Amino acid sequence: MPDEETLDVRGQLLLNITDYVKELRGINGVLKLHMNVSERYGTSIGLDSVLPKEWYPHRLFRIFVEEAAAVVEKDVGRFAEEAGRYAAEHRGVLRAFIKISGPQNLAKRLQYAWEKYHRVGRVEVVEIGENHGTVRLHDYFYGPYVCRGFESNIRRYLEYTAENVSVEETRCRSRGDPFCEFRATWE
Repeated sequence: MPDEETLDVRGQLLLNITDYVKELRGINGVLKLHMNVSERYGTSIGLDSVLPKEWYPHRLFRIFVEEAAAVVEKDVGRFAEEAGRYAAEHRGVLRAFIKISGPQNLAKRLQYAWEKYHRVGRVEVVEIGENHGTVRLHDYFYGPYVCRGFESNIRRYLEYTAENVSVEETRCRSRGDPFCEFRATWE
């Protein structure tokens, strides 16, 4: 596992979590989230101190996810899944591109998006067919909640261009596999 203090997560991911908490619990939920995160992280994390293009330690991202789940009273895995879907629904430019280009191009965009928001790990396109695809997430594992968020993100993007979408994590580092693998099918 990479060092949790490595600056490997863009601030935009923290802001996506904050936005989702705001949608579910309003500004009071956001204030509670930032207070809880600041307390656990050991330094003040103000509402305006997270910048979308700056890099932050994965430990801060993990704390954000765990505390956000607590604020909205959800299991961490379930919260990560819902937050992944929310993020996909609110990235307008990427969503529009995927609608136009189709599911086969999504895999290429996933590689780009991963590199844009993470410095650690990489997405490998294993296979892309007319109605199925497989991608792997290498060298990145901080817990199964990350996989649930990634899986949900893929599913939501595919739903913009296809019907009867199914995404399943077929291999996972949390189960001892050397990488996480996601298999998608669609019509």
